[in-house]
Amino acid sequence: MSTRFQKLKDVLLDVWENTPVLRAAGYVAAAVGGLVVLNNELPPEIAIDLESPAIKEHGLWVIVVAYFVLVSVFSGDRLRFERKLRALEQNFKYDNRGTLYNGSEPNIAFRVTTFKAMLARMSQTIDNVDASLLLNDIGREASADFA
Repeated sequence: MSTRFQKLKDVLLDVWENTPVLRAAGYVAAAVGGLVVLNNELPPEIAIDLESPAIKEHGLWVIVVAYFVLVSVFSGDRLRFERKLRALEQNFKYDNRGTLYNGSEPNIAFRVTTFKAMLARMSQTIDNVDASLLLNDIGREASADFA
């Protein structure tokens, strides 16, 4: 049961983070609701009369303007984030064959399933004891090179 709630939470969080319009609407709704509750608790001498004709006429426009200001702010944040991401991507280049370069060194990457299939095929060809020794030696060499 908790995994369904976790999946729902992840989906809602993804929508909240990637939809600036929805976030802005949420913030405007929370701010307006909070201000209305606060206004209801204030003494009548300083509270704003929400039933006055001026508020009824111009109140919606204030909310709409605040909404569009928040949308523009969140959209600007998203654009700045995308610019930073593009700048980071410049460190990684591909040649015409699809080889990924990090700086001047080519990188090799495998999907986990591809790597497991390679290991399984090697273990079928070689004795299990020999494969284990071989993989231990390969792992030591790779870790020494990495370190």
